[in-house]
Amino acid sequence: MDQQLLITYFQSYYKTFLLFALSYTHDKATAEDLVSQAYLKAILSYQEGNFKAWMYTVIRNDYYNHYKKHKRVLLSEDEQLSWYQANVDVVEEFIVGEKKQWLFQEILKLPNRQKQVMLLSAFQDIDDEEIATILSLTVENVRVIKHRTRTKLMERYKEEWS
Repeated sequence: MDQQLLITYFQSYYKTFLLFALSYTHDKATAEDLVSQAYLKAILSYQEGNFKAWMYTVIRNDYYNHYKKHKRVLLSEDEQLSWYQANVDVVEEFIVGEKKQWLFQEILKLPNRQKQVMLLSAFQDIDDEEIATILSLTVENVRVIKHRTRTKLMERYKEEWS
């Protein structure tokens, strides 16, 4: 398989595979190792078919092999709490990433002027005065466009994520 395509898959699905591995290992470092090993195996031997299904199978099988070698150790209460917090952080990071991707896609659907203002504001972190200069608008106009667009995006957000 084309290595560039594998890199794209890695960037797109890494967090999904990491969550899957975490569901088995309950340890972020081990889960990261499993996902990395699976991608290495993909680079070396994946040919065709459903890539995600293949990766899930490899991660699961590698976990079982890891488990056989390192019989599961019971975690103390502190270790369990630490594990839980690490997993909550990964899940929250995944959700935030999904929401940012959704927001970006929604901004791309906007009319051109709104899209330009929001991309410069939200993703380039440029202030209103500079946006006004770049787009040849007044500062007040930029603020009105941002406010109306945010209102519209919040309505779409509530429909999509509620």
